[in-house]
Amino acid sequence: MNENSSGLPLHHLRRVSKPDTDSHAVSMVHFDRIVTKFGRDPRTAHALLTSRDAQSRLIISREHAYVTRKPHNNEHKLHDDNSLNGVFVNDIKINGSIILKTGDLVTFGHLNGRLITPGSRELQPDSEYQYMFELCNCHWKDKNQENQSEAQKLSKDVMSRLPHLLFGI
Repeated sequence: MNENSSGLPLHHLRRVSKPDTDSHAVSMVHFDRIVTKFGRDPRTAHALLTSRDAQSRLIISREHAYVTRKPHNNEHKLHDDNSLNGVFVNDIKINGSIILKTGDLVTFGHLNGRLITPGSRELQPDSEYQYMFELCNCHWKDKNQENQSEAQKLSKDVMSRLPHLLFGI
C-alpha cells in the first residue's frame, strides 16, 4: 500500500463517471498534500475539473472545493469552497464540509445545484464529475506529476488565448 507524506495510507479520488471529454480533465487525484484544491481554474486548482461540453463546464466554479488531510490521523475532509452548484457525497448535497469515508461517491456540481437545498438527495447518473474515494494501491507519483504537468500546460494554453477569449482579438 502506498503512503502519504505522513507515512499513513494514501487515499485518492478515482473518476467513475463517463469518460473524460477533455484531455486536461483529471481522472485520479491523490491526497499526498495537506490541502488539495478542485476547480476549473488551472492557475489555482491542483485537480482540474473541466469538460469539452460548455454546459457541463459551467457547473464547476473556478475554485469549487478542496480536501484537507489531517497528518496525525489521516482524516480527509471535503469542503465546498462556496461553489455555485454544490458538492455532493453519495448523492446528497453537503452543507459546508464532510469527512470522507472509503467508498464515498463524490460529485462536483449539478446543473441545478444552486436551487438544491443542502441535505437533499439528487441522483446524477450523467455527471462527468463523479469520483470514488478509495485507498490507493496504484503508482501515484507518476500520475501526480502527470496531472500537475497537464494543469501547467493548460494554464499556459489558456493564458496565451486569453486576449482572444476575452476580447475576440
